[in-house]
Amino acid sequence: MLGKWAFAILITSAFIFSLASAWPESGTINITRDDYNTALQKWHTLGVQEYEMVVHYSQYHCGIDPTDCGTWTLRVDGDKIDILKYKPLYSTANLQPLLKPGDLKFLTVDHLFQEADRILSSGPYSRGQFPLDYTVKFDPVLGYPIEISRQGRQPSKGFVSTEGWHLGQRKEIYSLKVFKNR
Repeated sequence: MLGKWAFAILITSAFIFSLASAWPESGTINITRDDYNTALQKWHTLGVQEYEMVVHYSQYHCGIDPTDCGTWTLRVDGDKIDILKYKPLYSTANLQPLLKPGDLKFLTVDHLFQEADRILSSGPYSRGQFPLDYTVKFDPVLGYPIEISRQGRQPSKGFVSTEGWHLGQRKEIYSLKVFKNR
């Protein structure tokens, strides 16, 4: 009986290590600079000044009582941000967020473009020994980033640790309605 288990573990380990060696050493991103520039041009051509968005933010270490993770409905007018609604990630209770409107700039369209630009400019993508893989998606009509997600993974060589998975983060715009153009 132990022989079957040992064999199964050996085969599984060999499979996992063969997958790990197929991964690139550095992190990845799914878009090119041309993809980014095209999307940014679409957004800038519209001259959007004021919009309302429903945006979801989560990260691995949000916890049971998050202060910033969840779904936000925001009204953005230039640099002014109003919180219209907040739904915590893990709770059905009517919790009030600790973040104030000015703290939520990191969820606005302009900041998401800046983040995508920073990611493209900073490669190779890693935090410590952990490669970071990024996924960026743009709205095909308006051009704004609809998703920026980051996932840490095991390096292809070296030790195995769960620490890399703690680097996961996701920002996703569920909807966006333009109210005023310049």
